[in-house]
Amino acid sequence: MRLLFIFLSTLILSSGIALLIAYIQISSPWPAHAGVDERGMAYVFLLGINIALVLASSTIFLNLIEKIRNETLYSFFSFFALPIILTVNILSIVGFSVSYAIVFWPFFVVLTLHFIFYRKYVNAKLSLKDKI
Repeated sequence: MRLLFIFLSTLILSSGIALLIAYIQISSPWPAHAGVDERGMAYVFLLGINIALVLASSTIFLNLIEKIRNETLYSFFSFFALPIILTVNILSIVGFSVSYAIVFWPFFVVLTLHFIFYRKYVNAKLSLKDKI
């Protein structure tokens, strides 16, 4: 249940932050290209990237396997491996620039916080199990 909460809250929180970034970006001056105002595309772009990253992070459910859950490194890879690979692939397609990299930080901040809290929960559970 905890992993499902992490998965869904990562989607909601990182999407909300991404939409806030899109709103700030749209309210700044944006040049029209060939007479077409493309400001609304920022919402679509950010939400599409965010949904792809959240789907890539579905590997967090590998933490249901005890061997992966108890090893911090395996757990880290189950949280971050596919999202990092997807991020590198997308950035290599659009070009490694700060303006594109800003799109990814809300997702990774939320996922990192969830990982830290999840590891604290698992470590507390393991230490309680060792005491018994």
